[in-house]
Amino acid sequence: MIPSAFILNWLYARNNRSIIACFLFHMITDVSAEMFAAQQPAKCIETGILILVAIWLVYKDREVFMPKDARARPAIYDDADAGAGAD
Repeated sequence: MIPSAFILNWLYARNNRSIIACFLFHMITDVSAEMFAAQQPAKCIETGILILVAIWLVYKDREVFMPKDARARPAIYDDADAGAGAD
């Protein structure tokens, strides 16, 4: 569950805050688990793969998860909010 949360957060941030991208990822993982009627060893392998993918995403795209300035939002959000709240 935790690796999926990292992947979903990365998808959300990298796709201009798209809930549809997160929904599709969640749907694909749920459908694939049900379609193949995965037993416990297969679920452990799936979890291991998701952990590796989440670690790789955090390593390759640190700015989304760990901005340099703790108070600042990640740079990924700057483009989407450029015109928001400017009066």
